[in-house]
Amino acid sequence: MRTVEYLDEAKKKLGVESDYALAKALKWSRPKMSQYRNNVHSMDPYHAAQLAVLLGKNPLELIAVSSAERAKSDDEKQFWDSLRQALETETARQGEPSNKWWPGAESNHRHADFQSAALPTELPGHARPRW
Repeated sequence: MRTVEYLDEAKKKLGVESDYALAKALKWSRPKMSQYRNNVHSMDPYHAAQLAVLLGKNPLELIAVSSAERAKSDDEKQFWDSLRQALETETARQGEPSNKWWPGAESNHRHADFQSAALPTELPGHARPRW
C-alpha cells in the first residue's frame, strides 16, 4: 500500500469525502494534506503514526511505507519494504494490530513481573509520562 491509499482508507473510516475534511479531522494543514496526496512530500513519521493510530494499524507499518517512498537508495527502500512486510505478516498472524505500545496501552507501564528493587522506577529529574 502507498500512503495515499491509507489517506483514502482514513476518509472512509471517518465518513468524509474531501481531503480538506480529513485534514481538519486530523488537525493537519490543508497544504500538508495536498502535499501528501500529490506526492510532493513524503509523509513524515509523526503524521504517519498519527494516521496509523486513527486506522487502528501498527504505526511502524505506515512509517515504513512513508520511509520507503522517500528512500534515496535501493538498499534503503528494500529495508523499509521488508520491515513493512514483516509487520503485515505479524499482524495477519495475530489477527489484529498489535497495540501493546500505543499511548495509553497497558504495556507502556512497568509490569509486576519486571519489577526489581535494583531497577529504578523513576529517573531523577524526569517527569513520569502521562499515558
